[in-house]
Amino acid sequence: MKKIILFVCIFSVTITYSQKSKSANMGQATLEELKMKVYDKDSTAIAVVLYEQGNTYINPSRNYYLSTDYYFRIKILKKDGFKKGGIKIPFYRRESVENIKGVTYNMVASSLQKKHLLSKDIYINNETNNWRSVSFTLPDLKIGSVIEYRYTLTSPYFNKLNDWYFQSDIPKIKSEYESTILSNYKYNVSLKGYFKLNKNNPSVARRCVSIPGLSEGSCHVLSLGMNDIPAFKEEGYMTSIKNYISRVTFELESYTSADGTVEKYTDSWKSTDRKFKSGEYFGSELRKSNFFKRNLPENLTNVADKLEKAKKLFYFIQDHYTYNNNGFTYRKIDTKKSFNERVGNIADINISLYNALKSAGLNSYVALLSTRSIGLPTKVYPVISDFNYIVVLLKIDGKEFFLDATDKNLPFGLIRASALNGYARVLDFSNGSYWKNIEKFNTSNEKIDLNVVVSEDGETKGLLRVVNSGYNAVSLKSELNTIKEGAYLEEYENKNRIEINKYSVKGLNSDSKNVTQVFNFNYETTDAKVGNNFYLNPFFHEAIKINPFKLKKRLYPVNFTYTRNYSYRASIKINENFTVGRLPENKAFALPNNGGKFVFNIKNTNNKITIFFKFQLNRIEYTNEEYFALKEFFNQLVKVQSTLISLKKN
Repeated sequence: MKKIILFVCIFSVTITYSQKSKSANMGQATLEELKMKVYDKDSTAIAVVLYEQGNTYINPSRNYYLSTDYYFRIKILKKDGFKKGGIKIPFYRRESVENIKGVTYNMVASSLQKKHLLSKDIYINNETNNWRSVSFTLPDLKIGSVIEYRYTLTSPYFNKLNDWYFQSDIPKIKSEYESTILSNYKYNVSLKGYFKLNKNNPSVARRCVSIPGLSEGSCHVLSLGMNDIPAFKEEGYMTSIKNYISRVTFELESYTSADGTVEKYTDSWKSTDRKFKSGEYFGSELRKSNFFKRNLPENLTNVADKLEKAKKLFYFIQDHYTYNNNGFTYRKIDTKKSFNERVGNIADINISLYNALKSAGLNSYVALLSTRSIGLPTKVYPVISDFNYIVVLLKIDGKEFFLDATDKNLPFGLIRASALNGYARVLDFSNGSYWKNIEKFNTSNEKIDLNVVVSEDGETKGLLRVVNSGYNAVSLKSELNTIKEGAYLEEYENKNRIEINKYSVKGLNSDSKNVTQVFNFNYETTDAKVGNNFYLNPFFHEAIKINPFKLKKRLYPVNFTYTRNYSYRASIKINENFTVGRLPENKAFALPNNGGKFVFNIKNTNNKITIFFKFQLNRIEYTNEEYFALKEFFNQLVKVQSTLISLKKN
């Protein structure tokens, strides 16, 4: 996140200063734009923004509300680009959308032809009680068309200044944003994303607004721009697109009235902590430990060992509640009611857990999180709406545990994977709240042991033992607790080309950290037989067959949610009637910056093949500069797990 400096120079202007004059005019399409067949910087683009502009200003003709004039000119390059001609503009309650104009330009007999949007083709739609929208479709769309449209959005809500997106799902040649806002309104302005501004000219304009009967006011002026912005393409292993897409955001910090009174909209964390503690948010719900002490079974709170006591309380709360999948608001949490009804949302359940731990004298704190789909929370100042998840931080004898009792598949010490999003804000009312990195608490492990015997006639039987822990175990528990065993095994057989004779599983209960599966199986060798030879792939369990990273260039970090460890040991005993062909070479590969590694060793001793394969990803996130090494890492993993052992019958 980059903070944009609003004050660079101060200059005087007359009362006739008009920010509206900066708004782009219609009629800018050219023959050169109509002749464009492909965008040379992205030949796959279905359309490209030739120019777009937003211009925000105080509008005297609209009761000195904020008006933003929007202008867009877009080239349609492919049929899929027609959807860019369908426009929908949402607006909130007392906001309005007006001055809508639209034109489609086409090349006809080497000349430019215009088709105007008609007012009868503009529709107003009721979306919800608070939201409406204006929608229209530009006429006469064709491959090669240039569309141009503009509108004005006027809003009385100075605290809801819309973000300006420099980046979207199609590339842009030029994107600009201008604003002139009364200096009474102080905003935190931040540039998000991975691209730099080509234009950044902030200033202050004196006497920019004259309000009859009152006074003249100065304005903050913002003039921002980017050129040649690539399309935002969502890639695998990403968090929320809000963390990556280039845009400028506005958060109203304060308003100063004519008499000098300052009204704060953005608090400090110290002030926000007081609001949580006092009960303005959910502070009163954090003082219900006596209620839980009266209602918890005595055998839970009387345990001498602190860690054991904490685990018993955690699993009691987890078992007591049913998660209702509802969201929550900070001012509508009722832990007593939810405890008695045994049903609750994230806040009900985890604040109950906090109170239960406090009632037993355990050192615990509520922590606020933003889930991965929402995006990273703002760290410079508190934005309460950034946080949509609550967990508990427990401290015992120098060790720390994040706890989440909302999912019955989660063991003590893990929170939902969807909430693994960088940092949590821990509410410590004695020493002040603070940020806590949750990455070190994220891990996943899989350990595989395989024993296979190939008989005289080529029949292959094996015993496979798979132990999952961490988030692998959580996802496996969730799957096995919701699907019938028969359906799971049928899918497993099809995926791994084996026939399962016997299967057992342990660890599906909520308090188990490991899930252990044992498969007794036959391997189908007929499809892999060629004459007297057949080929055996020793990776019987869910091998990585496709490299998930295929891009030539990646612009954004790769985020795996949690670290990963995988180990595979195999012993394959082959009947003496077979000769083992040439084995693949041993391999090792290490990622830079201690990012991870894999080792593959294989050897044949008297027709007994032993394999040791291990890979680990030591970090959750890898930069785009590390992408090529990561891509090659997975290329080598795929090759290793595609290994075929040739067996020739003597």
